[in-house]
Amino acid sequence: MKAITFRALFTLVFVAAQNPALAQIDEDQLGIWTTYSWSTRSTESNWGLQGDFQLRNWDIYNDLEQRLVRAGVTYSPDSNNNIYRF
Repeated sequence: MKAITFRALFTLVFVAAQNPALAQIDEDQLGIWTTYSWSTRSTESNWGLQGDFQLRNWDIYNDLEQRLVRAGVTYSPDSNNNIYRF
């Protein structure tokens, strides 16, 4: 529980404290692309979950350009260290 709380708090602080990056040629257009990726695996089986959440905005959170939420299933066989994602 403490790890989840720490991760959530760290993510919020990281997102709120970022300086806007100037990735565009026009310096008057500031944008931000925030991404949170996660992955978890069951200790009792070879199956797990993964996903990410992305926000792409202009004018630092005022003009939503795109919101992307993705999730998937992972499988890791016992015979090797490969992880297959679906």
